[in-house]
Amino acid sequence: MAPVLLLSPLGQEERAKAQAQAQEPGRETRETMGVEQLNSSNSTLHFKVTGTLTRGEVAWLQSKAVFGIKRWGKVRALVILEDFQGWKKGPGWDDMSFSNEHDPNIEKMAIVGPEQWRDWACAFAGKGFRSVSVEYFVPSQLERAKDWLSNDASEPT
Repeated sequence: MAPVLLLSPLGQEERAKAQAQAQEPGRETRETMGVEQLNSSNSTLHFKVTGTLTRGEVAWLQSKAVFGIKRWGKVRALVILEDFQGWKKGPGWDDMSFSNEHDPNIEKMAIVGPEQWRDWACAFAGKGFRSVSVEYFVPSQLERAKDWLSNDASEPT
């Protein structure tokens, strides 16, 4: 099992850059990025996703996963969708280079969110098309998701 990875929320510099970009003409205005890194436990990266997810936010999340992979070799991920609104339309969503390069080092991914996002989130995460075991849980099953991530079985109990 991979070691514990403790990660903090967005750094001040990253948050300032995201806020500056949000103020550029033609960009949506947002107070902060919609992806936040939470404290991690049981060898699992914890992320919270809110609002409309952008390609840049996914790239930021992936960079945090790469940091964990480089430091510890294998990681697991818990992604919590809270007030999630979907994905921002635009180019770059078809880029599979992260999955192609890093899937061997991602053991499992649990996504926790409202039932209405189950099919879309599983499709976005590539469930069934990647070597990473991906499962979706509703918010009332958060502890079940954490339990699933902490054991070695690939199927939820």
